[in-house]
Amino acid sequence: MTWSTTVVMKIDLAGPERRGLAVGFNEAAGYVAVAATSMATGAIAAHAGLRPEPFLLGAAYAALGLGLSVFAVRETRERARAEAAVHPARHGTDTQLTTAQIARRTSFTDKALSAASQAGLVNNLNDALDWGIFPLLFAAHGLSIGQSGPRRVAHSQKGRLPQQGHNLMREAPFHC
Repeated sequence: MTWSTTVVMKIDLAGPERRGLAVGFNEAAGYVAVAATSMATGAIAAHAGLRPEPFLLGAAYAALGLGLSVFAVRETRERARAEAAVHPARHGTDTQLTTAQIARRTSFTDKALSAASQAGLVNNLNDALDWGIFPLLFAAHGLSIGQSGPRRVAHSQKGRLPQQGHNLMREAPFHC
């Protein structure tokens, strides 16, 4: 949920011309941070054990995120409203849907939105394997905590770097 919120905020701030670039930077930065955190928590756990030290890094991230949210992050709703005013709703567009109607449409009745929702679910399941199941599998096969960290990072990043390079080139101000 938090990651999705950052994507929406960056889309609002970037405007229509640079949305792809903003999302690309967000994805690249996010997955690099996840990989670095995996390495850090693996090193912490290898040195200090599984509890509680590796979890303290997560608590520090949460405190930092809360502090930034309270003191530095500003609401982007007005930027989105200003852009929406420039692009009036098309005739016949539903502008007053309830949350239940949106959930029904994105899950069942609109095939494109349903496909996007399913793709997001599969992506999140893949991440759950990377960060939840694989560490257990590695441990069951005798790998130490220090040995499993780099493997999790390598697996999780296998398709991310080419994807981000493509996004950056597609949105670059120059054309190759």
